[in-house]
Amino acid sequence: MICSACDQIVMTSGATIGDSAPVDAQGNEANEKAVTYIRATIRSTAERQGRNADIAEAMVDKRLILVRLDNDDIVRMRPEEFLDEQDAGTQMEVLCAEGELLTLTTKEALEYGFVETHASSISEILEQYQIVQYERDYGDRIDVTKMALTNDEYNRKKDGSKGDRYTSILSLRNAQVEKFVVTLADRVVFFVTSPYISALLLSLGGIGLLIEIRTPGFGVPGLLGILFIGLFFGGHMLNDIPQPWIPFIFILGLALIIVEVFVIPGFGIAGIIGLLLMFGSVFYVFFQSTDDVRIALFWLSISIILTSVLAIIATIFLPKSSPFNRIALSTVMSTDEGYHSAGALDFHSFLGKTGVALTPLRPAGTARIENKRLDVVTVGDFIPQNSPVKVMEVEGSKIAVEAFDE
Repeated sequence: MICSACDQIVMTSGATIGDSAPVDAQGNEANEKAVTYIRATIRSTAERQGRNADIAEAMVDKRLILVRLDNDDIVRMRPEEFLDEQDAGTQMEVLCAEGELLTLTTKEALEYGFVETHASSISEILEQYQIVQYERDYGDRIDVTKMALTNDEYNRKKDGSKGDRYTSILSLRNAQVEKFVVTLADRVVFFVTSPYISALLLSLGGIGLLIEIRTPGFGVPGLLGILFIGLFFGGHMLNDIPQPWIPFIFILGLALIIVEVFVIPGFGIAGIIGLLLMFGSVFYVFFQSTDDVRIALFWLSISIILTSVLAIIATIFLPKSSPFNRIALSTVMSTDEGYHSAGALDFHSFLGKTGVALTPLRPAGTARIENKRLDVVTVGDFIPQNSPVKVMEVEGSKIAVEAFDE
C-alpha cells in the first residue's frame, strides 16, 4: 500500500510486491469488513497514482481472479464473472487464480506496468532518472509541477498531449550522494531511548533515589539512581527532545520532595507539586518519543508500577542481603546487654507542669520543665521558641505539651 502511494516505484533483483491481505494480531485472516476497507483504500491509492487498480485489489482479496485479455488489458473478475466470460468464449490468461493472493516478482511487476523501473543500486537509479517540469494548460491558467521521471518515460511524454508539456530540468546522473553512518554512540542512544529500556531505566533510577533518601549519607544507590535517570533524560535529549530544560523540571520536583521529607513535617503542597513536576517531565519525554498521549500514559504507568514493585522487593529482601548487612548496624542494644534508653527518671511527675520551649516545636523539639531539659512533642499546632508550654500527656518517655498562656 505504501509503495502504491509513491510517485515512482523501483524494484531490485529478487524483490517481490503484493500479498497484502489484512490479518489480526495472531496472523489469522481478517473479517470481511477489514478486507473491504483495505481493498478500497489500496484501489483508490493506485488509481490516484495512475496504476492498475485491479492488480492492487488482487493483492488484497483472494476471492478475486486476475486475468490478462487478448488486448493485453489486465483486469480482475469475481468467480461468477470469470465463469460467464469463459462460457462466452473469451480468451483469457489467468495471472492469479481464486483463493490466491497476487504476488509479483520484479520481472512480472515491470511486465504488468505496476512499477516504473528496475535497479540494483542507488547509482543505477540516478542514472535512469531526471527532474522534469510538467505544465498543464487549462486555458485560463497553467499548472506547473516538478517531478522525477525515468529517461524512458520522459522520452515518451516529452511531446505531450494537447495542453501538456514536459521539460527536462536536471539529470540525476551526476548527483552527489551523502551517506550517513550509524555510529556506536547512535546505537547506544537508540537502545537507551527504546520504550522498554526507557521504562526500566526510569524505574531503576527511581528505586535508587528512593533507597538513598531512606538511608543516611550518600552512597551507591544514589549514584546509580542519578546515573539511570541521567541516561533516561540524556538519551532522549540526544535523540528527539527539543526542550533541554525538561530534566531540570524533574530535578526541581525531586528537590521539592526532599524538602517535604526532611524539612517540612507531613506531606503537603511541596510534595504534591514535586510529584506532579516529576511525573509531568517523564510524561513529556514519552510523549515526544511516541507522539501519542495514550502510549505515553501507558509507558508512564508501566514505569510507576515497575518502580513500586522494585520498592516492595527492596523493602522485603534488601535488609536480609549480605551487602546491606555490611553497612548496617545489626547489634541489638537490649537491656540485657547493659543498654538503657532512659534513666530511672519518672516522666509522669511532669504531668501538668509548665515550662518554656527551648527550640521551635514542629512538632518535636526541646523544652525546659522544672529546670530539666526534655525532649517533647506538641499536642496541637506549631509552638515558637521561648513560648510557655504545659505538659498535657505522658506516655512512657514521650512527653506531649501544648501552648500555655501564663
